[in-house]
Amino acid sequence: MNYMHGLDLKQSSPGERRMVLYIGSSIGNFEPHQAAQILEIIRAGLVPGDTLLLGVDLKKDEATLLAAYDDAAGVTARFNLNLLARLNRELDADFNLEAFAHRAVWNAASPASKCTWKPDQSASQATRAQSRISVRNRRKNSYREQL
Repeated sequence: MNYMHGLDLKQSSPGERRMVLYIGSSIGNFEPHQAAQILEIIRAGLVPGDTLLLGVDLKKDEATLLAAYDDAAGVTARFNLNLLARLNRELDADFNLEAFAHRAVWNAASPASKCTWKPDQSASQATRAQSRISVRNRRKNSYREQL
């Protein structure tokens, strides 16, 4: 199941106007072609007079973005580490959670930031061989790029 499951909009009643909300900027979690698919599905369910309120997150300076995805309190790291813990618990994976270090990366040449888990040097050779695990991608665009 993915975000596109359940996006089919039911036919509105005659004369009814709807506003579809897609907020929280999660559209930025998708590759551009996936985001376009989601918006096409939503558009197919709208009729003249309906509206869409779409939440997006704009580009910010590197320091702001890194502080958001690698916050000093460790909230994002714990949130993302929970993904590995769930894999262990629900799918019988065998990740040593203490062997991974959270890392937020911003690539100024690309509109994407990433949160990854990288095995630290104390990890076993087998764990280090798993390399980085990407757990979150976020696209940030300028106002002009959103259009």
